[in-house]
Amino acid sequence: MCTKLWSILEDIVKARHKSSIKIIKYQYMEELWKLLTKDDVNLVILKAPTGIGKTEAVLTPYIAQFFNAMDYKWTSLIHVLPTRSLVNYMYDRISSQIRNLDIRNKIVVTIDYGDPTIFKPYLEGDIVITTYDTLIYTMYGFRSWGKHYRLPLGKISTSLIVLDEVQLLQDINWYSPRALARHVSFLLDLGAQVIVMSATIPSIIIREITDRMSKDIAIEVIECKDKAVRGNIRIEVSHNKELYRIVEEYIDLGGDILIVSNTVYRATEIYRKLKSIIKDHEVILLHARLRRRIRAEREKLIKTKKNVIVISTQVIEAGLDRNFDLLITEISPIDSLIQRIGRIARKPYTKGRAIIVASRKEIELAKTVYGSIFITKSLDIIRKHMDLLHKAIIDVKASSKLIDEQYHPEIINKTTSLQTSLTTLIESIDSLAINILNNIFMSPKDLEFMYRNVVKNLVRLGIEIKVVYPIGRLAEIINDVIKRGRYEFGIDANLMNNIVENIVSLSLRSLNRIPQFIMFTHNGYTYILSLDINYKKRKVILQSYNVRRDIGKCILRINKFYILNPEFYEFIDDYDLGIIRVAEMRP
Repeated sequence: MCTKLWSILEDIVKARHKSSIKIIKYQYMEELWKLLTKDDVNLVILKAPTGIGKTEAVLTPYIAQFFNAMDYKWTSLIHVLPTRSLVNYMYDRISSQIRNLDIRNKIVVTIDYGDPTIFKPYLEGDIVITTYDTLIYTMYGFRSWGKHYRLPLGKISTSLIVLDEVQLLQDINWYSPRALARHVSFLLDLGAQVIVMSATIPSIIIREITDRMSKDIAIEVIECKDKAVRGNIRIEVSHNKELYRIVEEYIDLGGDILIVSNTVYRATEIYRKLKSIIKDHEVILLHARLRRRIRAEREKLIKTKKNVIVISTQVIEAGLDRNFDLLITEISPIDSLIQRIGRIARKPYTKGRAIIVASRKEIELAKTVYGSIFITKSLDIIRKHMDLLHKAIIDVKASSKLIDEQYHPEIINKTTSLQTSLTTLIESIDSLAINILNNIFMSPKDLEFMYRNVVKNLVRLGIEIKVVYPIGRLAEIINDVIKRGRYEFGIDANLMNNIVENIVSLSLRSLNRIPQFIMFTHNGYTYILSLDINYKKRKVILQSYNVRRDIGKCILRINKFYILNPEFYEFIDDYDLGIIRVAEMRP
């Protein structure tokens, strides 16, 4: 069987690169394939470095079914990623591979991350690329519409589910990894076969998942022994110079430069300063608070443009297939640093240089983002294990040692300052899953009422909301919506594209706080505007709510879109800087 799978993997890789390329037969791939084809293996956890073909490794056995190279086992492959940017990248990557294979007319590749569309996909397709938020809210029935809230469960139960880049779900309270373990358990209870994979997954996350499983669930962990084949990297730490000074010193060396900041505010600040003094490089700003179309355009530009300086936030840490010559990064937890350093010298026989900026100012700023305990530990690890940090980019054994020291159980226990309330939320997820399994046709409205506290925290503490930057027709009718309270117009493709292209996604700590960036003032009163899609009536519905008068209706909902006050979306010389200020207030 493995001989046939190697042949299919070679076809997949060549379909992507469209040229002769040497196929490296990594040992972990055969180990993975043998486990996946066993009927008694429910969950596989894969730890493998970046640039070692994990995507092709999990894609191969599913595609092999269509070549009759193995028995038909899964109706679909659902590949789950933390961000829409990664979803778009993976969709383009897999779609191009399928188009160049002989089975292109047999496999439908779809993308689904909860955006408004004329037709809803219900996670439909042979290969579905989606986000964690979309998968989780869909499988519990909170994202669906009409009476089809359980329709996706049938698909999920017969699928191969790939949970990718799980390390990006971490948070300083260690809530998301604990919640993830419950979601994996629910997927397995439904009957799905699941792969959890990452280059930098801490052992404590693996324990969170495995300890949660019942004894009849067969779990296998693969720790890749193969080393990624890539270039030579030199890593250094700067304790005395601020980031700007370091950039000025190295800018004349040429090549492609990546600067990674821990916050959107800092990234835009760096962009403003460098744009005014840099003439020989194109300077590109990338972060999560840009309009969807603008972000996609910049990601495409980053992939193709030479001699660039890219200023980014954590969104650059995974998925972007682009090689840089120089990395300048603010200090961050060790797993984050490994991902960032993995952006340079990605190809064999190349060279890269990484500078970790750890001045007093940068350290204090990093602590406000990641927590003092994680940054202090990261600095300690760098001081003691710089040799291992060099190896960690290509060797899972080295990266695991560093990451497990960063996320030692004693450290994690110190971070759970909200332990009692967090435990209650986690137990509520368990109860929710059991309730669905025992009462499959209970309506989402009833479930949402019963579990209203946990619904807004299913993936992380806090919630992600989507806002739409108003241009064209939407911008023209804002005052009318506020005056009339409601405005409807028919769905059409141009309008839907306009909405989707101008969506910005933001994370909020609470649904009970209204962010100022969706507030509008009219005649002394403050309003928010929601946007809904009624698929049955094929209508787009805009509604306005007075923040003081309609207090109950101003509680933010996970399945609604809101109109962004354009004053909070910033530009410089017609170049999108995005949403920088995210202050919140109670209704």
